[in-house]
Amino acid sequence: MCNGNQIDEVSSAWKTTGMRSCTKEFREAVAAEANDPNRSIAEVARAHGLNANMVAQ
Repeated sequence: MCNGNQIDEVSSAWKTTGMRSCTKEFREAVAAEANDPNRSIAEVARAHGLNANMVAQ
């Protein structure tokens, strides 16, 4: 899940945490894991504290 170290500077504290507030590097890492044929999208999402719908997009 995005933590304080991974949130973009542009993101405000009042915004909900989601993929838009995560760094590009974090999103790319999650996408790379989701493309692994040995792991499900749901598994990758759970590992990062995200909803599977956020990873599938």
